[in-house]
Amino acid sequence: MGYYISVWDGATPSTTREAHGIYKQIYREAHPRVTPTPQLLEFLAAVRCEWPGVPGDLMEGTPWKWEPLEDELAGRLFDTAITFGSAASAVPRIAALAKEHGLVFFDPQHPRFRVPFRPDWEQRSGHPSR
Repeated sequence: MGYYISVWDGATPSTTREAHGIYKQIYREAHPRVTPTPQLLEFLAAVRCEWPGVPGDLMEGTPWKWEPLEDELAGRLFDTAITFGSAASAVPRIAALAKEHGLVFFDPQHPRFRVPFRPDWEQRSGHPSR
Protein backbone atom coordinates (compact mmCIF):
# COMPACT_ATOMS: atom_id res chain seq x y z
CA MET A 1 0.00 0.00 0.00
CA GLY A 2 1.02 3.58 -0.56
CA TYR A 3 -0.40 7.06 -0.81
CA TYR A 4 -1.55 7.39 -4.39
CA ILE A 5 -1.28 10.59 -6.38
CA SER A 6 -1.82 11.57 -9.98
CA VAL A 7 -0.60 14.46 -12.07
CA TRP A 8 -1.94 15.05 -15.54
CA ASP A 9 -1.48 17.29 -18.52
CA GLY A 10 -4.95 18.51 -19.38
CA ALA A 11 -8.09 20.17 -18.15
CA THR A 12 -8.44 21.38 -14.58
CA PRO A 13 -11.68 20.04 -13.12
CA SER A 14 -13.95 22.12 -10.94
CA THR A 15 -15.52 19.23 -9.01
CA THR A 16 -14.50 15.89 -7.62
CA ARG A 17 -16.84 14.08 -10.00
CA GLU A 18 -15.29 15.87 -12.95
CA ALA A 19 -11.78 15.09 -11.63
CA HIS A 20 -12.55 11.37 -11.48
CA GLY A 21 -14.03 11.49 -14.97
CA ILE A 22 -10.99 13.25 -16.43
CA TYR A 23 -8.67 10.86 -14.61
CA LYS A 24 -10.47 7.81 -16.02
CA GLN A 25 -10.38 9.24 -19.55
CA ILE A 26 -6.67 10.12 -19.39
CA TYR A 27 -5.87 6.72 -17.85
CA ARG A 28 -7.64 4.91 -20.71
CA GLU A 29 -5.82 7.04 -23.29
CA ALA A 30 -2.46 6.23 -21.68
CA HIS A 31 -2.88 2.44 -21.64
CA PRO A 32 -1.45 0.51 -23.26
CA ARG A 33 1.42 2.85 -22.48
CA VAL A 34 2.07 5.72 -24.83
CA THR A 35 4.92 8.25 -24.87
CA PRO A 36 4.59 10.89 -22.11
CA THR A 37 3.98 14.52 -23.01
CA PRO A 38 6.90 16.97 -22.91
CA GLN A 39 5.27 18.76 -19.96
CA LEU A 40 5.24 15.56 -17.91
CA LEU A 41 8.85 14.83 -18.80
CA GLU A 42 9.81 18.33 -17.59
CA PHE A 43 7.79 17.76 -14.42
CA LEU A 44 9.61 14.47 -13.80
CA ALA A 45 12.96 16.22 -14.27
CA ALA A 46 11.92 18.78 -11.60
CA VAL A 47 10.82 15.97 -9.29
CA ARG A 48 14.18 14.26 -9.76
CA CYS A 49 15.96 17.52 -8.83
CA GLU A 50 13.83 17.78 -5.69
CA TRP A 51 14.42 14.16 -4.65
CA PRO A 52 17.51 12.85 -6.47
CA GLY A 53 17.98 9.79 -4.29
CA VAL A 54 21.37 8.50 -3.28
CA PRO A 55 23.84 7.10 -5.81
CA GLY A 56 23.34 3.36 -5.83
CA ASP A 57 19.96 3.62 -4.10
CA LEU A 58 17.44 5.86 -5.86
CA MET A 59 14.85 5.12 -3.17
CA GLU A 60 16.93 6.48 -0.28
CA GLY A 61 15.85 9.98 0.70
CA THR A 62 12.83 10.03 -1.60
CA PRO A 63 9.09 9.79 -0.99
CA TRP A 64 8.50 7.18 -3.71
CA LYS A 65 6.97 3.81 -3.02
CA TRP A 66 8.77 2.35 -6.03
CA GLU A 67 11.15 3.14 -8.85
CA PRO A 68 11.76 3.84 -11.66
CA LEU A 69 9.45 6.85 -11.85
CA GLU A 70 9.71 6.83 -15.63
CA ASP A 71 7.52 3.70 -15.54
CA GLU A 72 4.79 5.79 -13.88
CA LEU A 73 4.52 8.14 -16.89
CA ALA A 74 2.20 7.39 -19.78
CA GLY A 75 0.68 9.83 -22.23
CA ARG A 76 -0.73 12.75 -20.25
CA LEU A 77 -0.59 10.94 -16.90
CA PHE A 78 1.87 10.49 -14.04
CA ASP A 79 0.25 8.01 -11.68
CA THR A 80 2.27 6.79 -8.70
CA ALA A 81 2.41 6.12 -4.98
CA ILE A 82 4.49 7.64 -2.23
CA THR A 83 5.16 6.24 1.20
CA PHE A 84 2.68 7.13 3.93
CA GLY A 85 5.48 8.48 6.10
CA SER A 86 6.51 11.05 3.49
CA ALA A 87 3.03 12.13 2.39
CA ALA A 88 2.70 15.14 4.72
CA SER A 89 5.83 16.80 3.38
CA ALA A 90 5.95 15.45 -0.18
CA VAL A 91 2.34 15.89 -1.30
CA PRO A 92 2.30 19.71 -1.00
CA ARG A 93 5.64 19.99 -2.83
CA ILE A 94 4.58 17.62 -5.62
CA ALA A 95 1.36 19.62 -6.02
CA ALA A 96 3.36 22.85 -6.22
CA LEU A 97 5.72 21.39 -8.84
CA ALA A 98 2.72 20.24 -10.89
CA LYS A 99 1.23 23.72 -10.76
CA GLU A 100 4.58 25.30 -11.72
CA HIS A 101 4.59 23.10 -14.83
CA GLY A 102 0.97 23.85 -15.77
CA LEU A 103 -0.21 20.38 -14.76
CA VAL A 104 -3.11 19.20 -12.62
CA PHE A 105 -2.46 17.50 -9.28
CA PHE A 106 -5.06 14.97 -8.14
CA ASP A 107 -5.14 13.36 -4.71
CA PRO A 108 -7.79 10.60 -4.81
CA GLN A 109 -7.54 10.03 -1.04
CA HIS A 110 -9.56 13.17 -0.35
CA PRO A 111 -13.33 13.33 -0.65
CA ARG A 112 -13.25 16.50 -2.72
CA PHE A 113 -10.99 17.94 -5.37
CA ARG A 114 -8.85 20.84 -4.19
CA VAL A 115 -8.27 23.73 -6.59
CA PRO A 116 -5.91 25.33 -5.90
CA PHE A 117 -4.21 22.59 -3.93
CA ARG A 118 -4.35 23.07 -0.16
CA PRO A 119 -3.16 20.45 2.28
CA ASP A 120 -5.96 18.81 4.23
CA TRP A 121 -4.67 20.21 7.54
CA GLU A 122 -4.94 23.80 6.21
CA GLN A 123 -8.52 23.22 5.12
CA ARG A 124 -9.52 21.83 8.51
CA SER A 125 -7.83 24.58 10.51
CA GLY A 126 -9.10 27.40 8.33
CA HIS A 127 -5.61 28.77 7.66
CA PRO A 128 -5.21 30.44 4.30
CA SER A 129 -3.22 28.71 1.62
CA ARG A 130 0.38 29.89 1.40
